[in-house]
Amino acid sequence: VPLIAPLGVYFGIDPVHLAIIFIANLELGFLTPPVGMNLFLAAYRFDEDMPK
Repeated sequence: VPLIAPLGVYFGIDPVHLAIIFIANLELGFLTPPVGMNLFLAAYRFDEDMPK
């Protein structure tokens, strides 16, 4: 974010809007494969196997 925020200000993007888009993209990356960290955490928390 420290590298992206100044670019957003330079291009006239509202910092709140930039933060919302950044967080939405970050969560999308946590939810979907190939990494899908939230999938691994949920499987561990509820003692379930990861779907193949």
